[in-house]
Amino acid sequence: MKISIGSIKRIGLIIVMVLVLILSGSAVANIFSISNPIRVVLVLLFILPFANNLIHERKDVLLIFALYGVMFIFSVIVNPYNYRYILTVLICILIGYSIAREIDQHRFMKLFLISMEIMAAISLVCYVLLNFTSITLPFAFHNSFSGIRYGVGYIFNYLPYQKLRNCGMFWEPGLMATFMTYSLIIDSIYFNSPSKIRSIIFVLAFITTNSSAGIVLLMLAIAFLAFKRYSGEHASKSEMILLIVISILSVFLFINYDSFLSLFVRDGNTVVQKLFSDRLLASERMQSITFWWDKFWESPVFGNSITSVSETFIWDTATSFMFIGLFGFLGSIYTIGWIRGIWKLDLSNSCKVLLLLIILVVVNKEPHAAILFSWILMFSFLTYSNAGYKDKTEENIQANSR
Repeated sequence: MKISIGSIKRIGLIIVMVLVLILSGSAVANIFSISNPIRVVLVLLFILPFANNLIHERKDVLLIFALYGVMFIFSVIVNPYNYRYILTVLICILIGYSIAREIDQHRFMKLFLISMEIMAAISLVCYVLLNFTSITLPFAFHNSFSGIRYGVGYIFNYLPYQKLRNCGMFWEPGLMATFMTYSLIIDSIYFNSPSKIRSIIFVLAFITTNSSAGIVLLMLAIAFLAFKRYSGEHASKSEMILLIVISILSVFLFINYDSFLSLFVRDGNTVVQKLFSDRLLASERMQSITFWWDKFWESPVFGNSITSVSETFIWDTATSFMFIGLFGFLGSIYTIGWIRGIWKLDLSNSCKVLLLLIILVVVNKEPHAAILFSWILMFSFLTYSNAGYKDKTEENIQANSR
């Protein structure tokens, strides 16, 4: 049987997607020592075309790259102990940019959605079997590098002490909620007619994560989908008022959801209590934000060394704040990159505000500096072209794959 060039390209793209997802918060990457070899493979696959195209890149993207370079070099000179972390993040940035630049993003995001749909559907089946039947899943148990025990099914993993929280393929339920958020907004932004069945699967998987921050994200994602579908190019006064109310409420829930919880929780109301069971993570999240904000004001120019970080909480959880605390004012380039990328999208201003709020919640509720797909998404936004993301016919897609 003769294998066509198009088939080889499709297989190659699938392999790249698998490698990207492994480096994007998968549980197996926290259990087995595979991250560095995968990074080496991706660097070898993309480094030459990356180097060639960076020379011919548009000035705005090139400027962001130059500022990242200055930020990292400056931080290593001032705080040499940061070099290992900086090297890991820098490799993520380089690979993320090269993939966003070298692979057709319509095809890449389509494959991402298919991958997430399959993963989410399998996770829902396994979630039901695990929690509502007597069937024992044939998964081996492994401890992560940090000592967290997982039942490992690769596509579906679970925490034995938190079976009611769906992790999917990821190392914690909140990250699963993040990728369901990514999936919903990508389906809406890159494709004019999102699949209803796929959206339902994403929402159901979203709900089974039982994540408090996920509730905020789901509310924002639904608002984004509604605004994108029904809002005009220019927001009306009523639309802007609604947007402001949603934004304020979302920030309030993200920062102080205990007050919101008190409106619903009563003695014996176990369902709601389970839904908001990750209070410890929320406190760690807020501790990370305040820690890095204080660190930034201690050294707004030179930044700080990783060696000064307390290990009593997840120090890199609030990514936007971690960047400015670790790298000084140049660390704001991380958040500016997201803002710049979102504002390039072909969306109404109200949708852009909602999307920015979604991204800021996402990157400040878990560590995204070394999550590869987040960098790919940022650079996909930054290199966005309206012509590149219109719905294509099946013939167009097949033609591009040849």
